[in-house]
Amino acid sequence: KVANAEFKAASAGMSNWAKSADGLSAKIAATQKTLSAQKTILKEYEKQLELVEKEYGKNSKEADEMRIKVLNQEAAVKKTETALKGYETELKNIEKETKASGSAYEELGKKIEGNEKKLEELKKEYASVVLEQGKSSKAAKELAKEIGDLSGELDKDKKSFEDAGKALMDGETVMLYPEAGHQDKRWLGVFKLGYLRIAFAAAEKMEFKQDVMILPSCNHYSNYFHARTDMLIKFGKPISLMPYYERYQQAPRETMMEINKLVRNAIQEMMLHIDDLEHYEQIDFLRENGYGKKYAVEHGYKYNYLPSRLISDQKLVDALQKATKEHPERMEKVYEDTSRYMEGLKELNIRDWLFAKKHGILAPVMRGLGLLLLLPLFIASIIPTGLLYLIPKIFLKKMIKDQMFVSTFNVAVSVFVSVPLCLILPLVLLWIYAGFWWALGYFIAFPLMFILSWNYMRMFMKFVGACNFVKRKNRPAVKELRKLRYNTFKELDSMLA
Repeated sequence: KVANAEFKAASAGMSNWAKSADGLSAKIAATQKTLSAQKTILKEYEKQLELVEKEYGKNSKEADEMRIKVLNQEAAVKKTETALKGYETELKNIEKETKASGSAYEELGKKIEGNEKKLEELKKEYASVVLEQGKSSKAAKELAKEIGDLSGELDKDKKSFEDAGKALMDGETVMLYPEAGHQDKRWLGVFKLGYLRIAFAAAEKMEFKQDVMILPSCNHYSNYFHARTDMLIKFGKPISLMPYYERYQQAPRETMMEINKLVRNAIQEMMLHIDDLEHYEQIDFLRENGYGKKYAVEHGYKYNYLPSRLISDQKLVDALQKATKEHPERMEKVYEDTSRYMEGLKELNIRDWLFAKKHGILAPVMRGLGLLLLLPLFIASIIPTGLLYLIPKIFLKKMIKDQMFVSTFNVAVSVFVSVPLCLILPLVLLWIYAGFWWALGYFIAFPLMFILSWNYMRMFMKFVGACNFVKRKNRPAVKELRKLRYNTFKELDSMLA
Protein backbone atom coordinates (compact mmCIF):
# COMPACT_ATOMS: atom_id res chain seq x y z
CA LYS A 1 0.00 0.00 0.00
CA VAL A 2 2.82 2.37 0.88
CA ALA A 3 4.57 1.66 -2.42
CA ASN A 4 1.33 2.15 -4.33
CA ALA A 5 0.69 5.41 -2.51
CA GLU A 6 4.20 6.63 -3.36
CA PHE A 7 3.67 5.67 -6.98
CA LYS A 8 0.39 7.58 -7.28
CA ALA A 9 1.74 10.59 -5.43
CA ALA A 10 4.88 10.73 -7.52
CA SER A 11 3.34 9.95 -10.90
CA ALA A 12 0.01 11.79 -10.78
CA GLY A 13 -0.22 14.31 -13.59
CA MET A 14 3.07 13.26 -15.14
CA SER A 15 1.71 13.87 -18.62
CA ASN A 16 1.83 17.57 -17.80
CA TRP A 17 5.15 17.50 -15.92
CA ALA A 18 7.47 20.47 -16.40
CA LYS A 19 9.72 20.18 -19.42
CA SER A 20 12.83 21.03 -17.44
CA ALA A 21 15.89 19.05 -16.40
CA ASP A 22 15.30 19.60 -12.66
CA GLY A 23 11.63 18.64 -12.80
CA LEU A 24 12.24 15.52 -14.89
CA SER A 25 15.19 14.45 -12.74
CA ALA A 26 12.99 14.64 -9.64
CA LYS A 27 10.25 12.70 -11.42
CA ILE A 28 12.71 10.03 -12.61
CA ALA A 29 14.05 9.58 -9.07
CA ALA A 30 10.53 9.17 -7.70
CA THR A 31 9.58 6.73 -10.47
CA GLN A 32 12.72 4.62 -9.93
CA LYS A 33 11.86 4.37 -6.25
CA THR A 34 8.30 3.36 -7.12
CA LEU A 35 9.49 0.77 -9.66
CA SER A 36 11.81 -0.82 -7.11
CA ALA A 37 8.98 -1.07 -4.58
CA GLN A 38 6.60 -2.51 -7.19
CA LYS A 39 9.11 -5.21 -8.21
CA THR A 40 9.57 -6.18 -4.56
CA ILE A 41 5.79 -6.53 -4.17
CA LEU A 42 5.60 -8.56 -7.40
CA LYS A 43 8.19 -11.06 -6.13
CA GLU A 44 6.28 -11.40 -2.88
CA TYR A 45 3.00 -11.98 -4.76
CA GLU A 46 4.67 -14.65 -6.94
CA LYS A 47 5.93 -16.45 -3.82
CA GLN A 48 2.46 -16.25 -2.27
CA LEU A 49 0.93 -17.64 -5.48
CA GLU A 50 3.19 -20.69 -5.35
CA LEU A 51 2.24 -21.35 -1.74
CA VAL A 52 -1.49 -20.90 -2.43
CA GLU A 53 -1.35 -23.24 -5.45
CA LYS A 54 0.39 -25.92 -3.36
CA GLU A 55 -2.09 -25.58 -0.50
CA TYR A 56 -5.41 -25.07 -2.34
CA GLY A 57 -4.64 -26.20 -5.92
CA LYS A 58 -3.99 -24.30 -9.16
CA ASN A 59 -7.68 -24.07 -10.06
CA SER A 60 -8.89 -22.99 -6.64
CA LYS A 61 -10.66 -19.68 -5.96
CA GLU A 62 -7.80 -18.60 -3.67
CA ALA A 63 -5.24 -19.24 -6.43
CA ASP A 64 -7.31 -17.29 -8.98
CA GLU A 65 -7.53 -14.30 -6.64
CA MET A 66 -3.79 -14.40 -5.98
CA ARG A 67 -3.08 -14.81 -9.73
CA ILE A 68 -5.13 -11.64 -10.44
CA LYS A 69 -2.98 -9.76 -7.93
CA VAL A 70 0.17 -10.97 -9.69
CA LEU A 71 -1.15 -9.97 -13.13
CA ASN A 72 -2.22 -6.54 -11.86
CA GLN A 73 1.16 -6.00 -10.27
CA GLU A 74 2.95 -7.07 -13.49
CA ALA A 75 0.84 -4.54 -15.38
CA ALA A 76 1.75 -1.85 -12.85
CA VAL A 77 5.47 -2.66 -13.21
CA LYS A 78 5.28 -2.51 -17.03
CA LYS A 79 3.38 0.78 -16.89
CA THR A 80 5.98 2.31 -14.57
CA GLU A 81 8.87 0.98 -16.71
CA THR A 82 7.29 2.54 -19.80
CA ALA A 83 6.80 5.84 -17.99
CA LEU A 84 10.40 5.79 -16.74
CA LYS A 85 11.77 5.27 -20.25
CA GLY A 86 9.66 8.17 -21.48
CA TYR A 87 10.94 10.51 -18.77
CA GLU A 88 14.54 9.49 -19.38
CA THR A 89 14.16 10.14 -23.10
CA GLU A 90 12.52 13.51 -22.43
CA LEU A 91 15.33 14.43 -20.01
CA LYS A 92 17.95 13.69 -22.67
CA ASN A 93 16.07 15.88 -25.16
CA ILE A 94 15.77 18.72 -22.64
CA GLU A 95 19.47 18.49 -21.77
CA LYS A 96 20.31 18.75 -25.47
CA GLU A 97 18.06 21.80 -25.85
CA THR A 98 19.50 23.40 -22.71
CA LYS A 99 23.02 22.79 -23.95
CA ALA A 100 22.08 24.29 -27.31
CA SER A 101 20.32 27.35 -25.90
CA GLY A 102 21.36 28.07 -22.29
CA SER A 103 21.77 31.60 -21.04
CA ALA A 104 22.67 34.00 -23.83
CA TYR A 105 25.19 35.83 -21.70
CA GLU A 106 26.61 32.67 -20.13
CA GLU A 107 27.12 31.13 -23.57
CA LEU A 108 28.51 34.38 -24.95
CA GLY A 109 31.00 34.59 -22.11
CA LYS A 110 32.16 31.01 -22.73
CA LYS A 111 32.39 31.68 -26.45
CA ILE A 112 34.53 34.78 -25.93
CA GLU A 113 36.83 32.92 -23.55
CA GLY A 114 37.21 30.00 -25.95
CA ASN A 115 37.80 32.22 -28.98
CA GLU A 116 40.45 34.23 -27.13
CA LYS A 117 42.40 31.05 -26.42
CA LYS A 118 41.96 29.88 -30.00
CA LEU A 119 43.14 33.25 -31.31
CA GLU A 120 46.32 33.09 -29.23
CA GLU A 121 47.04 29.59 -30.56
CA LEU A 122 46.45 30.72 -34.14
CA LYS A 123 48.81 33.69 -33.73
CA LYS A 124 51.56 31.41 -32.41
CA GLU A 125 51.00 29.00 -35.28
CA TYR A 126 51.03 31.89 -37.77
CA ALA A 127 54.34 33.21 -36.40
CA SER A 128 55.86 29.75 -36.71
CA VAL A 129 54.60 29.31 -40.31
CA VAL A 130 55.91 32.76 -41.32
CA LEU A 131 59.37 31.92 -39.99
CA GLU A 132 59.42 28.59 -41.79
CA GLN A 133 57.56 29.36 -45.06
CA GLY A 134 57.26 33.16 -45.27
CA LYS A 135 54.27 35.53 -45.31
CA SER A 136 53.51 34.79 -48.94
CA SER A 137 53.04 31.08 -48.39
CA LYS A 138 49.60 29.55 -48.82
CA ALA A 139 49.53 28.25 -45.23
CA ALA A 140 50.40 31.71 -43.83
CA LYS A 141 47.70 33.40 -45.92
CA GLU A 142 45.06 30.88 -44.77
CA LEU A 143 46.05 31.37 -41.15
CA ALA A 144 46.03 35.16 -41.55
CA LYS A 145 42.48 34.98 -42.96
CA GLU A 146 41.35 32.71 -40.13
CA ILE A 147 42.90 35.07 -37.57
CA GLY A 148 41.16 38.05 -39.19
CA ASP A 149 37.77 36.31 -39.23
CA LEU A 150 38.11 35.15 -35.64
CA SER A 151 39.26 38.60 -34.47
CA GLY A 152 36.21 40.20 -36.12
CA GLU A 153 33.85 37.70 -34.52
CA LEU A 154 35.54 38.18 -31.15
CA ASP A 155 35.24 41.97 -31.36
CA LYS A 156 31.56 41.66 -32.22
CA ASP A 157 30.89 39.31 -29.28
CA LYS A 158 32.81 41.53 -26.87
CA LYS A 159 30.80 44.52 -28.07
CA SER A 160 27.55 42.73 -27.14
CA PHE A 161 28.88 42.17 -23.64
CA GLU A 162 30.23 45.71 -23.44
CA ASP A 163 26.93 47.22 -24.64
CA ALA A 164 25.14 45.78 -21.60
CA GLY A 165 27.89 47.10 -19.33
CA LYS A 166 27.84 50.50 -21.06
CA ALA A 167 24.08 50.74 -20.51
CA LEU A 168 24.68 50.27 -16.79
CA MET A 169 27.46 52.88 -16.83
CA ASP A 170 25.08 55.32 -18.50
CA GLY A 171 22.56 54.83 -15.70
CA GLU A 172 20.22 52.66 -17.75
CA THR A 173 18.50 49.45 -16.63
CA VAL A 174 19.47 46.07 -18.06
CA MET A 175 16.94 43.26 -17.56
CA LEU A 176 18.28 39.70 -17.48
CA TYR A 177 16.83 36.31 -16.51
CA PRO A 178 19.41 34.66 -14.23
CA GLU A 179 17.91 31.15 -14.38
CA ALA A 180 19.06 30.64 -18.00
CA GLY A 181 16.13 28.32 -18.56
CA HIS A 182 12.40 27.95 -17.98
CA GLN A 183 9.77 25.59 -16.59
CA ASP A 184 5.98 25.55 -16.51
CA LYS A 185 5.83 25.01 -12.78
CA ARG A 186 5.92 27.33 -9.78
CA TRP A 187 9.44 26.76 -8.46
CA LEU A 188 12.70 28.63 -8.82
CA GLY A 189 15.59 27.15 -10.79
CA VAL A 190 19.35 27.54 -10.40
CA PHE A 191 20.78 31.02 -11.05
CA LYS A 192 23.76 31.53 -13.37
CA LEU A 193 26.41 34.20 -12.81
CA GLY A 194 26.26 35.97 -16.21
CA TYR A 195 24.25 38.93 -14.93
CA LEU A 196 26.76 39.54 -12.11
CA ARG A 197 29.72 39.32 -14.49
CA ILE A 198 28.19 42.11 -16.56
CA ALA A 199 27.44 44.19 -13.45
CA PHE A 200 30.96 43.89 -12.01
CA ALA A 201 32.54 44.45 -15.42
CA ALA A 202 30.67 47.76 -15.62
CA ALA A 203 31.73 48.65 -12.06
CA GLU A 204 35.33 47.86 -12.92
CA LYS A 205 35.26 50.17 -15.94
CA MET A 206 33.98 52.91 -13.62
CA GLU A 207 37.00 52.15 -11.39
CA PHE A 208 34.64 50.87 -8.68
CA LYS A 209 33.66 54.45 -7.84
CA GLN A 210 29.99 54.24 -8.80
CA ASP A 211 27.41 51.85 -7.42
CA VAL A 212 25.69 49.19 -9.51
CA MET A 213 22.40 47.94 -8.10
CA ILE A 214 20.65 44.59 -8.54
CA LEU A 215 16.84 44.90 -8.36
CA PRO A 216 15.23 41.47 -7.70
CA SER A 217 11.89 41.03 -9.42
CA CYS A 218 9.49 38.26 -10.38
CA ASN A 219 6.35 37.70 -12.43
CA HIS A 220 3.40 35.83 -10.94
CA TYR A 221 0.47 34.61 -13.05
CA SER A 222 -2.95 33.46 -11.89
CA ASN A 223 -2.69 30.96 -14.76
CA TYR A 224 0.24 30.41 -17.11
CA PHE A 225 -1.73 29.43 -20.20
CA HIS A 226 -5.32 30.70 -20.05
CA ALA A 227 -6.44 33.88 -21.76
CA ARG A 228 -7.73 36.91 -19.83
CA THR A 229 -6.06 35.99 -16.54
CA ASP A 230 -4.15 38.16 -14.06
CA MET A 231 -0.44 38.91 -13.86
CA LEU A 232 1.48 40.40 -10.93
CA ILE A 233 4.98 41.93 -11.18
CA LYS A 234 6.79 42.22 -7.86
CA PHE A 235 9.99 44.13 -7.04
CA GLY A 236 12.22 43.52 -4.04
CA LYS A 237 14.70 45.69 -2.18
CA PRO A 238 17.64 46.80 -4.37
CA ILE A 239 20.96 45.11 -3.57
CA SER A 240 24.00 47.39 -3.77
CA LEU A 241 27.21 45.87 -5.16
CA MET A 242 29.44 48.63 -3.77
CA PRO A 243 30.00 46.90 -0.38
CA TYR A 244 31.34 43.89 -2.32
CA TYR A 245 33.77 45.72 -4.62
CA GLU A 246 36.86 45.14 -2.47
CA ARG A 247 36.13 41.46 -1.93
CA TYR A 248 35.32 41.02 -5.62
CA GLN A 249 38.81 42.25 -6.59
CA GLN A 250 40.35 39.61 -4.31
CA ALA A 251 37.97 36.69 -4.95
CA PRO A 252 35.58 37.43 -7.83
CA ARG A 253 33.83 34.06 -8.18
CA GLU A 254 33.26 33.52 -4.44
CA THR A 255 31.87 37.06 -4.12
CA MET A 256 29.52 36.61 -7.07
CA MET A 257 28.27 33.29 -5.68
CA GLU A 258 27.50 34.97 -2.33
CA ILE A 259 25.53 37.78 -4.03
CA ASN A 260 23.83 35.29 -6.33
CA LYS A 261 22.50 33.47 -3.27
CA LEU A 262 21.17 36.75 -1.81
CA VAL A 263 19.42 37.63 -5.08
CA ARG A 264 17.88 34.17 -5.43
CA ASN A 265 16.61 34.18 -1.84
CA ALA A 266 15.09 37.64 -2.35
CA ILE A 267 13.21 36.47 -5.45
CA GLN A 268 12.13 33.19 -3.84
CA GLU A 269 10.54 35.11 -0.94
CA MET A 270 8.44 37.15 -3.38
CA MET A 271 7.17 34.29 -5.54
CA LEU A 272 5.21 31.08 -5.10
CA HIS A 273 7.88 28.42 -4.76
CA ILE A 274 6.86 24.76 -4.44
CA ASP A 275 9.98 22.97 -3.31
CA ASP A 276 8.44 19.49 -2.96
CA LEU A 277 8.65 18.41 -6.60
CA GLU A 278 7.72 14.82 -5.76
CA HIS A 279 4.23 15.95 -4.73
CA TYR A 280 4.09 19.05 -6.91
CA GLU A 281 0.95 18.11 -8.86
CA GLN A 282 -1.06 17.37 -5.73
CA ILE A 283 0.09 20.50 -3.85
CA ASP A 284 -0.61 22.72 -6.84
CA PHE A 285 -4.05 21.16 -7.32
CA LEU A 286 -5.00 21.69 -3.66
CA ARG A 287 -3.78 25.28 -3.85
CA GLU A 288 -5.53 26.12 -7.10
CA ASN A 289 -8.91 24.56 -6.36
CA GLY A 290 -11.42 24.31 -3.52
CA TYR A 291 -9.02 23.87 -0.63
CA GLY A 292 -6.94 26.86 -1.69
CA LYS A 293 -10.04 29.06 -1.79
CA LYS A 294 -11.23 27.70 1.57
CA TYR A 295 -7.81 28.37 3.14
CA ALA A 296 -7.68 31.92 1.81
CA VAL A 297 -11.16 32.83 3.05
CA GLU A 298 -10.61 31.28 6.49
CA HIS A 299 -7.33 33.18 6.93
CA GLY A 300 -8.72 36.54 5.85
CA TYR A 301 -7.28 36.78 2.33
CA LYS A 302 -9.07 37.90 -0.83
CA TYR A 303 -9.06 34.87 -3.12
CA ASN A 304 -10.02 36.82 -6.26
CA TYR A 305 -7.40 39.55 -5.70
CA LEU A 306 -4.07 38.20 -7.01
CA PRO A 307 -1.66 39.98 -4.58
CA SER A 308 -3.69 38.77 -1.60
CA ARG A 309 -4.12 35.30 -3.05
CA LEU A 310 -0.37 35.01 -3.64
CA ILE A 311 0.29 35.52 0.09
CA SER A 312 -2.38 32.94 0.94
CA ASP A 313 -0.92 30.45 -1.54
CA GLN A 314 2.59 30.96 -0.16
CA LYS A 315 1.39 30.26 3.38
CA LEU A 316 -0.65 27.24 2.27
CA VAL A 317 2.24 25.71 0.31
CA ASP A 318 4.62 26.25 3.23
CA ALA A 319 2.08 24.65 5.59
CA LEU A 320 1.63 21.64 3.30
CA GLN A 321 5.37 21.12 2.92
CA LYS A 322 5.87 21.47 6.67
CA ALA A 323 3.10 18.94 7.31
CA THR A 324 4.78 16.54 4.88
CA LYS A 325 7.91 16.61 7.03
CA GLU A 326 6.06 16.39 10.36
CA HIS A 327 3.37 13.86 9.34
CA PRO A 328 4.85 11.95 6.37
CA GLU A 329 2.51 8.94 6.51
CA ARG A 330 -0.67 10.99 6.91
CA MET A 331 0.34 13.43 4.18
CA GLU A 332 1.26 10.55 1.87
CA LYS A 333 -2.30 9.30 2.27
CA VAL A 334 -3.62 12.83 1.57
CA TYR A 335 -1.54 13.03 -1.61
CA GLU A 336 -2.72 9.56 -2.65
CA ASP A 337 -6.37 10.57 -2.13
CA THR A 338 -5.77 13.85 -3.97
CA SER A 339 -4.37 11.90 -6.92
CA ARG A 340 -7.41 9.62 -6.92
CA TYR A 341 -9.68 12.65 -6.77
CA MET A 342 -7.85 14.32 -9.68
CA GLU A 343 -8.10 11.15 -11.75
CA GLY A 344 -11.81 10.85 -10.94
CA LEU A 345 -12.50 14.42 -12.06
CA LYS A 346 -10.65 13.77 -15.30
CA GLU A 347 -12.54 10.53 -16.01
CA LEU A 348 -15.93 12.20 -15.50
CA ASN A 349 -14.85 15.43 -17.26
CA ILE A 350 -15.99 17.59 -14.35
CA ARG A 351 -14.31 20.31 -12.24
CA ASP A 352 -13.75 20.73 -8.52
CA TRP A 353 -15.89 23.90 -8.28
CA LEU A 354 -19.01 21.82 -8.89
CA PHE A 355 -18.61 20.29 -5.42
CA ALA A 356 -18.53 23.68 -3.70
CA LYS A 357 -22.34 23.93 -3.91
CA LYS A 358 -25.16 21.45 -4.32
CA HIS A 359 -25.87 21.27 -8.03
CA GLY A 360 -29.13 19.68 -9.07
CA ILE A 361 -30.66 19.25 -12.50
CA LEU A 362 -31.86 22.87 -12.48
CA ALA A 363 -28.36 24.34 -12.81
CA PRO A 364 -27.47 22.70 -16.18
CA VAL A 365 -31.02 23.33 -17.46
CA MET A 366 -30.68 27.07 -16.76
CA ARG A 367 -27.21 27.13 -18.29
CA GLY A 368 -28.54 25.35 -21.36
CA LEU A 369 -31.36 27.87 -21.77
CA GLY A 370 -28.91 30.75 -21.42
CA LEU A 371 -26.64 29.23 -24.08
CA LEU A 372 -29.61 28.71 -26.38
CA LEU A 373 -30.71 32.34 -26.04
CA LEU A 374 -27.18 33.59 -26.71
CA LEU A 375 -26.55 31.20 -29.63
CA PRO A 376 -27.43 33.73 -32.40
CA LEU A 377 -25.03 36.27 -30.87
CA PHE A 378 -22.33 33.59 -30.59
CA ILE A 379 -22.72 32.61 -34.25
CA ALA A 380 -22.53 36.26 -35.28
CA SER A 381 -19.41 36.71 -33.15
CA ILE A 382 -17.55 33.50 -34.01
CA ILE A 383 -17.76 33.97 -37.80
CA PRO A 384 -15.41 36.99 -37.89
CA THR A 385 -13.30 35.93 -34.87
CA GLY A 386 -13.13 32.14 -35.29
CA LEU A 387 -9.78 32.19 -37.08
CA LEU A 388 -8.24 33.85 -34.01
CA TYR A 389 -8.81 30.53 -32.23
CA LEU A 390 -8.13 28.14 -35.11
CA ILE A 391 -5.01 29.54 -36.82
CA PRO A 392 -2.72 29.58 -33.72
CA LYS A 393 -3.75 25.99 -32.92
CA ILE A 394 -2.89 24.85 -36.45
CA PHE A 395 0.56 26.45 -36.26
CA LEU A 396 1.28 25.54 -32.63
CA LYS A 397 0.31 21.89 -33.02
CA LYS A 398 2.97 21.41 -35.70
CA MET A 399 5.67 23.77 -34.49
CA ILE A 400 5.70 23.97 -30.68
CA LYS A 401 6.58 21.09 -28.37
CA ASP A 402 7.50 23.13 -25.29
CA GLN A 403 4.24 24.57 -23.93
CA MET A 404 6.10 27.45 -22.25
CA PHE A 405 6.59 28.93 -25.73
CA VAL A 406 2.91 28.57 -26.68
CA SER A 407 1.89 32.06 -25.53
CA THR A 408 4.86 33.70 -27.29
CA PHE A 409 4.12 32.01 -30.61
CA ASN A 410 0.40 32.57 -30.13
CA VAL A 411 1.01 36.32 -30.00
CA ALA A 412 3.33 36.17 -33.02
CA VAL A 413 0.89 34.15 -35.12
CA SER A 414 -1.97 36.43 -34.09
CA VAL A 415 -0.04 39.60 -35.00
CA PHE A 416 1.21 38.40 -38.38
CA VAL A 417 -1.57 36.04 -39.52
CA SER A 418 -4.81 35.95 -37.50
CA VAL A 419 -5.37 39.67 -36.87
CA PRO A 420 -4.57 40.73 -40.47
CA LEU A 421 -7.03 38.11 -41.79
CA CYS A 422 -9.79 38.66 -39.21
CA LEU A 423 -9.52 42.40 -38.55
CA ILE A 424 -7.36 44.37 -40.97
CA LEU A 425 -8.50 42.76 -44.24
CA PRO A 426 -12.27 42.98 -43.48
CA LEU A 427 -11.74 46.53 -42.20
CA VAL A 428 -10.11 47.63 -45.47
CA LEU A 429 -12.76 45.89 -47.59
CA LEU A 430 -15.60 47.47 -45.61
CA TRP A 431 -14.00 50.90 -45.93
CA ILE A 432 -13.67 50.51 -49.71
CA TYR A 433 -17.06 48.97 -50.47
CA ALA A 434 -19.33 50.10 -47.58
CA GLY A 435 -17.77 53.29 -46.33
CA PHE A 436 -15.91 54.69 -43.34
CA TRP A 437 -18.67 54.28 -40.75
CA TRP A 438 -19.16 50.58 -41.46
CA ALA A 439 -15.42 50.08 -41.12
CA LEU A 440 -15.37 52.04 -37.84
CA GLY A 441 -18.31 50.02 -36.51
CA TYR A 442 -16.52 46.76 -37.32
CA PHE A 443 -13.33 48.02 -35.67
CA ILE A 444 -15.20 48.86 -32.44
CA ALA A 445 -17.31 45.69 -32.46
CA PHE A 446 -14.44 43.25 -33.17
CA PRO A 447 -12.94 43.04 -29.64
CA LEU A 448 -16.44 42.84 -28.16
CA MET A 449 -17.28 39.93 -30.48
CA PHE A 450 -14.08 38.16 -29.49
CA ILE A 451 -14.86 38.54 -25.76
CA LEU A 452 -18.44 37.37 -26.28
CA SER A 453 -17.41 34.27 -28.25
CA TRP A 454 -14.66 33.45 -25.72
CA ASN A 455 -17.08 33.72 -22.78
CA TYR A 456 -19.71 31.69 -24.61
CA MET A 457 -17.26 28.82 -25.14
CA ARG A 458 -16.33 28.94 -21.44
CA MET A 459 -20.02 28.83 -20.52
CA PHE A 460 -20.49 25.85 -22.85
CA MET A 461 -17.63 23.93 -21.21
CA LYS A 462 -19.12 24.63 -17.78
CA PHE A 463 -22.49 23.46 -19.09
CA VAL A 464 -20.95 20.16 -20.23
CA GLY A 465 -19.28 19.73 -16.84
CA ALA A 466 -22.53 20.46 -14.99
CA CYS A 467 -24.39 17.90 -17.16
CA ASN A 468 -21.74 15.25 -16.42
CA PHE A 469 -21.99 16.10 -12.73
CA VAL A 470 -25.74 15.40 -12.49
CA LYS A 471 -25.85 12.58 -15.05
CA ARG A 472 -27.56 9.53 -13.55
CA LYS A 473 -24.87 7.01 -14.46
CA ASN A 474 -22.20 9.25 -12.88
CA ARG A 475 -23.99 9.68 -9.54
CA PRO A 476 -22.22 6.82 -7.68
CA ALA A 477 -18.80 8.07 -8.85
CA VAL A 478 -19.68 11.69 -7.98
CA LYS A 479 -20.83 10.60 -4.53
CA GLU A 480 -17.54 8.77 -3.98
CA LEU A 481 -15.53 11.79 -5.14
CA ARG A 482 -17.53 14.10 -2.86
CA LYS A 483 -16.74 11.85 0.10
CA LEU A 484 -13.05 11.68 -0.89
CA ARG A 485 -12.91 15.47 -1.18
CA TYR A 486 -14.57 15.99 2.20
CA ASN A 487 -12.25 13.52 3.99
CA THR A 488 -9.15 15.05 2.37
CA PHE A 489 -10.14 18.56 3.42
CA LYS A 490 -10.95 17.35 6.94
CA GLU A 491 -7.57 15.60 7.28
CA LEU A 492 -5.72 18.66 6.02
CA ASP A 493 -7.60 20.91 8.44
CA SER A 494 -6.55 18.72 11.36
CA MET A 495 -2.85 18.90 10.37
CA LEU A 496 -2.69 22.55 9.26
CA ALA A 497 -4.68 23.98 12.15
